[in-house]
Amino acid sequence: MKVEIEEIQGLKTKVESLEAEVLVMRRTLGVKTEKKDEKAWKELEKLGKSISKGWTSKKPSWKLISESRR
Repeated sequence: MKVEIEEIQGLKTKVESLEAEVLVMRRTLGVKTEKKDEKAWKELEKLGKSISKGWTSKKPSWKLISESRR
């Protein structure tokens, strides 16, 4: 269980880093419309697959997200 929590925290940190990187790129380039970055999408796909492998909840992800927003 402890390993899973550490893995989830590591993935969360990676996602936050990617979000920060995209924000810096947008500010630096003066981007007014969002452009698709293949490298970022590939990284997000890898993160999604990694999360899926370690998924232990019986509830689907959309239900957990919905509950967390309440």
